[in-house]
Amino acid sequence: MIDNFMEEKDLQMFAMMCNVMDPESHEILRYIFVYTRHDGEFAYMFEPLCEEIKKSDLLKVGAETSEGKYNNSEWASFVVNNLSVSRKKFEIVFRAFFNE
Repeated sequence: MIDNFMEEKDLQMFAMMCNVMDPESHEILRYIFVYTRHDGEFAYMFEPLCEEIKKSDLLKVGAETSEGKYNNSEWASFVVNNLSVSRKKFEIVFRAFFNE
């Protein structure tokens, strides 16, 4: 599904922040998901972007990280420990990384 979405939108990399409800505890968790295509022009930036997200004081992600590969894509997800972290703060970190 993600690979199809990236193909349809002609995306090489994308990231999003979203809320997910734990089905057992009904607790709301905030996640950051990052995806890249291996054959895309931004593929070499995937690992550095993930490292930037991990070390950001603005985002405050936890040590719990998931990552994997799917078809021609790679993904990572990060749990945001502080629910007051907004999409805007994530956008600031994301834009700053690509403006360096």
